[in-house]
Amino acid sequence: MELEELQLAWTQMGKELETQKKLTNNIIMEMTRTKYKNKFKKISMYEKAGTVVCFGVALLILINFKKLDTWYLQACGTLCLGFLIIMPILVLSAYKKFKISIFLREHIRITYYVIQSQKLDYCAYSR
Repeated sequence: MELEELQLAWTQMGKELETQKKLTNNIIMEMTRTKYKNKFKKISMYEKAGTVVCFGVALLILINFKKLDTWYLQACGTLCLGFLIIMPILVLSAYKKFKISIFLREHIRITYYVIQSQKLDYCAYSR
């Protein structure tokens, strides 16, 4: 009888340990998701503020564009306008894709590789 009771207790402890592992993994995944969400919110705030600044400077250049009297100043003004309008749009669209791809993934290893590839894409946009 003692052997059977010991085997029963052993299997019961094994089941409890397995449920504890699953619970721990779920808690770790949720903590990681929350951490990334908070970091992305912070980055998003800075990116949106930078976009507002870029659009404001672009509007200022556009208002004072008639003061650029020579052709090379007009060319530089046009290039600056293009840069100040296109770059924030590209950065925000890359951020949106980055955010969507991270929160749709369930497995942390896949998420890590997605983050690394998106970082490379973001670096390519920022250069």
